[in-house]
Amino acid sequence: GAPILLLLQKARIQTTDMSRMLNLYTTGGSVAEAACGWMKENDFANAKRVLGWVPVQCEPGEQEVSGACEPCAPGTYSTGGFSARCVPCIPGFYQDLTGKTECAPCPAGSIQPLPGQAACTDV
Repeated sequence: GAPILLLLQKARIQTTDMSRMLNLYTTGGSVAEAACGWMKENDFANAKRVLGWVPVQCEPGEQEVSGACEPCAPGTYSTGGFSARCVPCIPGFYQDLTGKTECAPCPAGSIQPLPGQAACTDV
């Protein structure tokens, strides 16, 4: 509960809304779901007070950087989601393009012993 309590305190949310948000959070919802639901119910009138407290949801192949989504660099991938991060390809795999959701295995006759690489080396 600490992240949701901080959101509730900073946004000056009414007790009834607070109870509804805490219930959602304690039954498996995320901080972002609780905050977005509250903003929708209030016609986004309170959006400015909470936007800085809601994590960014990025598309697959992107990561959150300073509150915005940016494509993953070659050698990395992302499955997207809230506060997404690009993950380096594991050894034996590569990704030569930006904004991808997975890495590819090195083709037959090539290797990549290092993580986070954009190419494999012929053997």
